[in-house]
Amino acid sequence: GGVAQARHTLDRFYSALRTASAAVDADVDVEAGELETSAAVERALADDINTPAALAHLHDALGALNRAEGPEDVARRKAAVLAGGKLLGLFGRDPEDWFRWQPEGAETLAEADIERLIEKRAQARKARDFATADAVRDELAANGVQLEDRPDGTIWRRG
Repeated sequence: GGVAQARHTLDRFYSALRTASAAVDADVDVEAGELETSAAVERALADDINTPAALAHLHDALGALNRAEGPEDVARRKAAVLAGGKLLGLFGRDPEDWFRWQPEGAETLAEADIERLIEKRAQARKARDFATADAVRDELAANGVQLEDRPDGTIWRRG
């Protein structure tokens, strides 16, 4: 229900932030994007704490981040999402921590085991042993781990 939908929505934001982190030069000036979104979110919250409007501005900032091109644009749009989210108490975690978190006492694979299986899968793919690669992906999926193959390697998340 509502909790699953909220988790899915936060996953979308953290996924965009994770991708942006990989594409951004830390020295880029981000103030313009930051001010633009935080001002819109602040106005919405000042209007009788209009949370739906504040979230709509945040979703607009997410869309802009997903369409951003070039490191400066990505950095500015990422800053906008983070600034707007901060006003709502969101996105305080590092995206990697968000995707690797598991409830206390959960019976799932340890991070080291996940990394080992991802490496096994990479070696199988390199050797064109797709049956083994698929079996490893299936094993990870059965343990609640989703993979995303990118040009620079495979990233993973729980959930």
